Amino acid sequence: MSERTQISLAEADSSEELERLRSRVAELEQSEERLRLAIEMGRIGLWVWDSTDTSNEGDWSERLKEIFGLPLDAEVTHDMFLKCVHGEDRELIHGKVMGALAGVDEGRYTAEYRTIRADDGREGWVMARGQAFFDGSGKAVRFIGTVTDITERKRAEEALAKLNGELEGLAYGQAEALKHALTMLSRESEPDRFLDHVLRMIGRQFAAHSLGVWELNEVTERVELLASCEGEVVRLVKEDKEQGAPRFAPPVRENGVWTTFFATAEHCILGDLESEMPRVRLAGVADGEWQEWLGDMVNTEEVRTMLRVLTGKGVKLTLGVPMLVGGRVVGFINIRFKEWRVFRDEELGLARALGHQAMLAIQLMRLSMQSRKSAVMAERNRLARDIHDTLAQGFTGVIVQLEASEDARVGGLTEAADAHVTRARELARNSLQEARRSVQALRPQALETQDLCVALSKLFKSMTEGTGLTAKFELRGKPRKLVAEVECNLLRIVQEVLTNVLRHAQATRFEAILFFEEEELRLELEDDGLGFDVLAVHEGFGLTGMRERVEAMGGEMTLASSSEAGTSICIRLPLVDGGGIVG
Repeated sequence: MSERTQISLAEADSSEELERLRSRVAELEQSEERLRLAIEMGRIGLWVWDSTDTSNEGDWSERLKEIFGLPLDAEVTHDMFLKCVHGEDRELIHGKVMGALAGVDEGRYTAEYRTIRADDGREGWVMARGQAFFDGSGKAVRFIGTVTDITERKRAEEALAKLNGELEGLAYGQAEALKHALTMLSRESEPDRFLDHVLRMIGRQFAAHSLGVWELNEVTERVELLASCEGEVVRLVKEDKEQGAPRFAPPVRENGVWTTFFATAEHCILGDLESEMPRVRLAGVADGEWQEWLGDMVNTEEVRTMLRVLTGKGVKLTLGVPMLVGGRVVGFINIRFKEWRVFRDEELGLARALGHQAMLAIQLMRLSMQSRKSAVMAERNRLARDIHDTLAQGFTGVIVQLEASEDARVGGLTEAADAHVTRARELARNSLQEARRSVQALRPQALETQDLCVALSKLFKSMTEGTGLTAKFELRGKPRKLVAEVECNLLRIVQEVLTNVLRHAQATRFEAILFFEEEELRLELEDDGLGFDVLAVHEGFGLTGMRERVEAMGGEMTLASSSEAGTSICIRLPLVDGGGIVG
């Protein structure tokens, strides 16, 4: 019992007052015990500084000394305390303590800072609160406070912040992937190339060594390689599945991993190429068992060759992502890595989302191929009908008239023979007109009801609307009527150049200027994109086709390109009446 309490009891002048004071002391003792237990359980340390103590030592509780890693019998000074504060926080905390003692913020002291334990040098975090008390002259006479160990909370916050950052990165990756896919879909004039963009995007998103797209052949019930991507190079394997003849396949090996993968459509698959025998297991499944890679639908010579090649290239890990149609697994994308890594559920979700995009690209590619086949067949049939209805029938009539003329001449009927020849000439002339009409039907629809300049303006608007490319068409000089073939060739050339700019150049500006001069037609095309090596060998036949069109019109084409200035193309055609390019 404190001295003050004893005095209060001695001065009590009645038994009721005495009893009341005793009850009050008991309550205070219970409150102090509860406070002590709360402090002990909460990892809270207490400290007191008294100005009457000339040694400048603080009265630290044992719990506080434990938090800072100090011996329990240590006499703590302010300098000793500062040595336990992290070097990067030391000046700040010293300033806060001195500020509270100087009366800043009415003597209140609050801070969170890092600590360095005196015994083992481990880093921790504490939260400190204090209050300074002052005498009548404003001098600090007492400073008391608490220190709470918040190391675990801080580490949890840091881990949560890191996780949130990674999740935000994944969410951003999904959004960017979708945005990229939609952009490419809007810009790409050839649906066959959409799969190329998606595969390159997946490779960049996961920093992968390479990718393979495998599809399940329903006839053989085995997977077949559809496409591969390594770096920026995408290779499509030509499909030959229309015959439907089953090919030889090794006996099925039971493998629960692949069976579950194709049956449930719920999992990705991890592949381990570092082990002595390549093996697989379901990704995202706790304690999933490894099984031999070759089994069920993936035991083919093509798969075995792929495993040998990847191992030789240093690939250690693969991630198989299902591709779905109508909720059914019809294949998978094999994403390959040279370093082992762990995939979180969020990354697997991103991979599955990108797998859906790849399947969409495949379906678009096939629809485009089917559409082209149908269009080619329809046009072939139309041409066959036109040839039959014009040239074939016309030539038949010509032959009949010529044979009749020959018979008439043999019979000495000169006038009748001449009449037959005249009719044959008329039939030939009419057939030629019909043949020209059929060829004219091949003229682009864009030029059917409008001239080249209007067609180019509409082409620019339709191909660049909603993209980051600003396209401008300008006509200079007095336009002259061009023959249909020349207008068609120029439209196709501009369309080819604009498509390449949208697909490869990453340009922001594209300009086309058509000059009608005294003796020459000049078409200048220019962009501010990345440029390319004009001497290198390029895939496709875009440039070759452009040069062939220009040469067929009797013109010349020059091309210049660099990474600093972009690409410029100039096409010159002579304006020559009578058999030239002017109609």
